[in-house]
Amino acid sequence: MYSCNKGTHLRHAEVARVSERLHGKTGTSTTGWCLMHGGHNSVLECIHSGVPMIVWPITADQPTSAVHLTDNLGVAYELLEVRNGTGAGPICRTGKKPLAKIDSVREELRDVLDRAFGEDGAAKRARLQTLRERLDSAWTERGVARSEVEAFLDYAGTLPTFSLVRNA
Repeated sequence: MYSCNKGTHLRHAEVARVSERLHGKTGTSTTGWCLMHGGHNSVLECIHSGVPMIVWPITADQPTSAVHLTDNLGVAYELLEVRNGTGAGPICRTGKKPLAKIDSVREELRDVLDRAFGEDGAAKRARLQTLRERLDSAWTERGVARSEVEAFLDYAGTLPTFSLVRNA
């Protein structure tokens, strides 16, 4: 058995079933979905790699990223039942309060995995591919991101420099 919080256990068969869902029945090492907290760097890595996300936000930029990825972009699932402490209060955009019990977490995970490996997950993966192409094109020779960074660097190069050493 694998131990979880508060003395609960996941049975080997349950872990094997989740592992099979995440890695596919063929046993390939290709990443199907990334379970993450939703920090900016991980989000960019997943988008660049074309790997859709299951977001378990905790703090800082993670909850905002989770909302944007799930509700606005439609390229991720957000886990709500795993929240505890201050995060276990009512969710602002839905008004629902997570039950935060092992059974509700288990049910939510099963539901997310069923959707992730079904038609809804395929639609999220397709939207992610479109987003990935937009991100990649933004950094090409004439891409908007590259142009903006170059303009900023050009401007920064025109600013006066100063010395931290006082003239005595």
